[in-house]
Amino acid sequence: MLRKIIEISIRNRGLVLMLAATIIAVTAWLTFHSKLDAVPDLSDTQVLVLTNYMGEPPDVVQDQVTYPLETALLDVPKVQSIRGESMFDFSLIHVTFQPGTNLYWARSRVLEYLNYASTQLPRGVTPQLGPDATGVGWAYQYALLSGWYCPDHPRGIWHDPATGKWYASPNATEDAVRARLVRVRGFLRGGKCPLTGKPLAKADIDLGGLRSLQDWFVRFELESVPGVSEVAPLGGFVREYQVIVDPNRIRAYRLSIGQVRAAIADSNNDVGGSVVERSELSYLVRSRGYFENLHQIGEVPVGRQRNGTPILLRDVATLQLGGEQRQGLCEWSGMGEAACGIAVVRFQGNTYQVVRNIKKKIAEIEPSLPAGVLVEAGYDRTLLIDRAIATLSDTLTEEMIVVALVCIVFLLHGRSALIAIIVIPTSMLASLAILKLMGVSANIMSLSGIAIAIGVVVDSAIISVENAHQYLNADELRVQRGEAPRERASLILQSAAEVVPSLFFSLLILTVSFLPVFVLPGESGKMFSPLALTSTFAMAAAALVSITLIPVLMMNFISPSLFPLQWSRRVHYSLAAVLATASAIAVFVLAGHSALLAQHRGAASIMTAVLMLLLAVPQRIVQEERNPINRALQAVFALAFRFAIAHPWPTIAVAVVLALSTIWPLSHLGTQFTPPLWEGDLEYMPTTYPGLGITEARTILQQTDKIIQRFPEVASVFGQTGRAETATDDAPIGMFDTIVHLKPRDRWPSVTIPRFYARWPRWLQWPFRDTFWPDTRHIGLEELEDGYRDASGNRHEGLSEALNIPGLPVYWTAPVVNRTNMVNSGSKTLIGIRVTGPRLSVLSKLSNDIAAAITPVRGTLSAIANQALGRYYLDITVDRKVAARYGLTVGDVQRVIDSAIGGSRISTMVLGVERYPINLRYPVDLRDHPDELRQVPLMLPNGGSIPLGMVADIRYNAGPPEIDSYDTRTVNYINVTTQVSDLLGYVRRADAAIATAVALPPGYTYEWIGQFEQIRAANHRLAVAVPLVLLGIVALLYVATGSAVSTAGVLLAVPFGLVGAFWGLWFMHYELSVAVWVGVVAVAGLSAEMGLILLVYLDVSLRQAQESGRLNSRADLLEAVHTGTIRRIRPKTMTVSAALMGLAPLLWAQGSGADVMRHLALPMICGLITSFLLELLVLPTLYYMVKGYALRNRFAPSAADGVNPDVAAGDEA
Repeated sequence: MLRKIIEISIRNRGLVLMLAATIIAVTAWLTFHSKLDAVPDLSDTQVLVLTNYMGEPPDVVQDQVTYPLETALLDVPKVQSIRGESMFDFSLIHVTFQPGTNLYWARSRVLEYLNYASTQLPRGVTPQLGPDATGVGWAYQYALLSGWYCPDHPRGIWHDPATGKWYASPNATEDAVRARLVRVRGFLRGGKCPLTGKPLAKADIDLGGLRSLQDWFVRFELESVPGVSEVAPLGGFVREYQVIVDPNRIRAYRLSIGQVRAAIADSNNDVGGSVVERSELSYLVRSRGYFENLHQIGEVPVGRQRNGTPILLRDVATLQLGGEQRQGLCEWSGMGEAACGIAVVRFQGNTYQVVRNIKKKIAEIEPSLPAGVLVEAGYDRTLLIDRAIATLSDTLTEEMIVVALVCIVFLLHGRSALIAIIVIPTSMLASLAILKLMGVSANIMSLSGIAIAIGVVVDSAIISVENAHQYLNADELRVQRGEAPRERASLILQSAAEVVPSLFFSLLILTVSFLPVFVLPGESGKMFSPLALTSTFAMAAAALVSITLIPVLMMNFISPSLFPLQWSRRVHYSLAAVLATASAIAVFVLAGHSALLAQHRGAASIMTAVLMLLLAVPQRIVQEERNPINRALQAVFALAFRFAIAHPWPTIAVAVVLALSTIWPLSHLGTQFTPPLWEGDLEYMPTTYPGLGITEARTILQQTDKIIQRFPEVASVFGQTGRAETATDDAPIGMFDTIVHLKPRDRWPSVTIPRFYARWPRWLQWPFRDTFWPDTRHIGLEELEDGYRDASGNRHEGLSEALNIPGLPVYWTAPVVNRTNMVNSGSKTLIGIRVTGPRLSVLSKLSNDIAAAITPVRGTLSAIANQALGRYYLDITVDRKVAARYGLTVGDVQRVIDSAIGGSRISTMVLGVERYPINLRYPVDLRDHPDELRQVPLMLPNGGSIPLGMVADIRYNAGPPEIDSYDTRTVNYINVTTQVSDLLGYVRRADAAIATAVALPPGYTYEWIGQFEQIRAANHRLAVAVPLVLLGIVALLYVATGSAVSTAGVLLAVPFGLVGAFWGLWFMHYELSVAVWVGVVAVAGLSAEMGLILLVYLDVSLRQAQESGRLNSRADLLEAVHTGTIRRIRPKTMTVSAALMGLAPLLWAQGSGADVMRHLALPMICGLITSFLLELLVLPTLYYMVKGYALRNRFAPSAADGVNPDVAAGDEA
């Protein structure tokens, strides 16, 4: 069937080329419009349910809101887990669904169940769905700052970065300069205007004004950007119209708090009165009753005196404009508070495009902001995406160049190399286009899949082209001997049909080898499935190309010239120059429309021009025997071949020992979930003691931000404490969240590296120092955190040392990693412990005991339990009997506590599009001390009053800062940070320490969460998937070879690849991770592929010897094995060299995503080397022994006994 497809393709070359061009154009368009992200979204399908219960403590919220909702939501279909959080003012429930569940289907199901659950909640409490996003969607965070501006140019001035000059307007300079001018609206610090020299003016706006600007202008503008789920406000002050009631006055006027509340609410409203008609016109009736200012609020009548004089609100209360009570704030670079916003991208949205549109929108609205108000980006994920894509794009470019060089060096024919090169972009575009259709983003992992597949997808083209060269060279020799030439199409068809079936099966085997990745659970599956998808799609595309496009290209390209031979060489070279120039310009223009390729369009244009020159310039086909590299390869490997054939059993024994030796490094390798991802930004997340006040939190935040900002590696600091007003944030005030935006690594300080040439003369040092062995390097992330010494021996403290503040444990993470951990597990550390039990007091003690037990365990950096009872409470307990004597119920007393002491929102000021709360409460001096609270008056039914202390006991107690639950059971978390190479081994040691030191009471359990949970789940899934895949590979090999013996011989190549893979990992001190296992799986498939190709060459050589009557003795058999091994060394070396040199750039890649790529590439590179060498020695030896035994009856006895390997293989001498 495959031969028939090849034949049809060759006969319809024009149609195949037209279809290929169309498919490439369509896939290129889809690729250029793909979603871009840094990493796959690892967050679960999660629906957030937020319920505000203002002024209520966590235990009340848990009992009255969270628990009823959790029990109702447990019955929602496809729910995997429910995680609840009850905090001051609100309840937040994370409903996690099974993988693959459609988010909007899940939201509709939750909404259905909330309709019933709402009936069980207190009156006025309404649960609402959070945004269709998670905390991982925090892709852009910004701060509104009150800066400084030039008073003569309030709309900004223009700066030329190239010359440093300033301009009042872009029209003040010539066109060439105007294109690079940057508008500067203001400055963060005071000084003089760089244009006029006058002192800068301070923006006339306070934190309340900044927050109003954020809430009622900037926020709505950004929420109009497609793909933005919400813009969460944070910091500043929400303006609040405060009514401070004097209890003595309302008692004197015999009024109650309820009367005052009702009067204010009834006096603030607009209503309509239908329509009236007059003189052929209709008039809409309306009554305007909204408050417009504090004076109107003060004029509200709240009662009447005995003489009929109205009692106005201003008579019993003080009216003022203040700030609403805050549960969070933000700070900018240690300079002070700001009003901030968090743009949350929708679940599975196009993060890159959405954030770019957000920044465009900000640029559009900046001229509308007041003079001096600045918008500064605190976190911008497009920077991470740009770095990650740049790292992968550079690596892919290097790989394609290397593959082209390999083909040119071995074939000495540019157009033949071009055939192999065409497979790379074709398969890459097809793979990314399919991802686009599936809705999967192009990210580090998907592009890494292409990077590791390049060496594989090009194999089919390399082997097909090389085999065609063999056939064409053989036909040329026949013509030189006077024989008639064969038809070119017949030669190409025969050469392709000889190797393509085996290549097709080898690509199919490689595809099957990636199947275990698709069954990985949780985060590991979401992380690596894009890699497996792109690799699989790329190999599938390469398999299709190998039987359709490649034979057609071989017909056209494997020739001395692309144009008619009768044309002159000048015409050939002129056409080549025109084609190269036109294609380079076209690529430059088209690439400019792609976010993925725009920054590399210059290199892409140059590469295109080079490829077109390779295509069009006349070139002669060089025979293999005339290539000095091929002759050298055959001479070197002939020596090893002769030795292996002469000493078969020692050769096999050495191979067995090497294969068994992998047990030692494998048993000494540690485990980790994934290699760390360098995001380019840091996140500082300490947590202080519960109950911290907002004022003290602000002081601590500003101090830490100042300390971080003074480091030269830091560009800016965006600090946050407490929570933003969004369901995607559940942080308490005591949790600090600081984004540290770092400068590029090439701007960090440098340290000296001791080199072997350090004492040499400087003129001898420069070849090393200025190339691959520099004697300086920029400091790394660990040195930034922990400190370092410079060349002079001076000690530079690290961030962790500078931030060593008592009661504030240092914890460093990265934004994307942290958001993913918090969303999926509720723990901010990579691993943690979830302790479950019914009583908070026992949970608190048990959590502290477990944390103390694992702290001494080797590898523990810190183990900190959440303080389940660390919050301070002022308990007011009503004496029911005493209250009843005065005719009061508990509700009567609690309403006073709720509204007058706690403060209640009784109405809303409507000022155009802006809305501000009207709050009613008692003065501060009556609310901040128990003795004063006892004097708060309670109005009696008979019109009298008594102090609160007569019917209630008021005292301080300890209580929960928050109450966490998991599947309705109360839990507490222990955050654990480690420094170990073997995470599984660490958990075993920690479990042993807990079992020894902690006795778990009945009904209390603990379990590890985070990366340990992911590793354990992945191992369990792989333990089942890998054996099944191996069985599938064996079945495919048997179908391809038709022999159990041949199948076993090919499978022997797999342990040969594992030898290099595991020893390479051990030598480089890498831990076993999912990324490493993906590389190991890939090298196993590659080893099987190389073994299958070698077996094909041996079988072809043996069959040709049989057909020509040259298989009559062991010497003939040895000659056939020698021909299939050594004389066909070129294609095997080309495929291995292309794979090795294609993967090599991944090892020295730097930047975001480079660590993951190195862990993928190292086992593949080391495994390919050992697999290639051992296969060339062991498989031919075993083949010779097995075939010699099978054909023993055909051989003459004298020949069987007298074989001399050196004579039989002497043709190479």
